[in-house]
Amino acid sequence: MTDQQAVPHRLTPIERAERNLMRQKDAEQAMAEHDRAQAALYSNMERLRAERLKREAAAPSEPAAKPRRAAKKVASARA
Repeated sequence: MTDQQAVPHRLTPIERAERNLMRQKDAEQAMAEHDRAQAALYSNMERLRAERLKREAAAPSEPAAKPRRAAKKVASARA
């Protein structure tokens, strides 16, 4: 190992401006991707809601049957 310490590279104003521009483009791309994903999600949710409402409207309105519970076993008389 050498005794020299690494001197951090200081950005020049041009490098800083390029870095900021690249970060801004990345952020815009990420937001656009997020917006597309949200639009797809809401579109799918609306489609599913419409299908559910259509099924509910077509089905006769009868209360949902409750599932039957298994009968409890009675313990024999304890001595």
